[in-house]
Amino acid sequence: MANNGKAPIWFILIFAVIGSVISFFAARGIYKNSIKSRLYIKTEATFFESSLYSSSSSLDSDEKNYRLSYKYEAGNKTHVISTDYGVGAVPGVGTKKTIKYNPDNPGEALFVGFDSNWFLLFFGSAWIAIPVLIFLGDTDVNETHPKLFKGFLGFVFTLMGAGAYIAMCSGGDSLSPIVAFKAFGAWVLLPVIFIVFGFVVLATSFSGNRLYRYNER
Repeated sequence: MANNGKAPIWFILIFAVIGSVISFFAARGIYKNSIKSRLYIKTEATFFESSLYSSSSSLDSDEKNYRLSYKYEAGNKTHVISTDYGVGAVPGVGTKKTIKYNPDNPGEALFVGFDSNWFLLFFGSAWIAIPVLIFLGDTDVNETHPKLFKGFLGFVFTLMGAGAYIAMCSGGDSLSPIVAFKAFGAWVLLPVIFIVFGFVVLATSFSGNRLYRYNER
């Protein structure tokens, strides 16, 4: 049976289910870490070395990601904590990052803020949002409820752009555009364009009905 050019529902469902599973485990990981570290003590850790996390080669370039290691003082000892994700840019030696450690076991610590769970949450959310956007585009929602459709479109682009930008900025260690540019060059403009486009679409969705009414005159 022909589908009149529309995306098959099974295709949309597969992506939505995969995205939901990824988001569920990511959210669970974030929640468990939050509960686990309720009574942890905050301190500053200092970056001192990096190690190869992953690498890939193509005809154009060789891409390498690095695991970052920080040291901190707790319980009259020096401990080491490393990222569970890879980054393209390595910060300077001595760069500080906030962590939380277990006062009962100072060698057990967590980074404050971005980690692999947050990256997976962004990734899974995109896998949910994109098929939903395709589904809405294949229906009459974009015609009968233009503000809803445009608002959701703007949200998706903003979410994807923000997630990509945070990942480029050394996994959230720094949101500086300089850090992102050093790691990815002009490619950093892509998530920025997504964010700007998303904000513009969101802003115009609030006045969508006025625009449509004006065009109908």
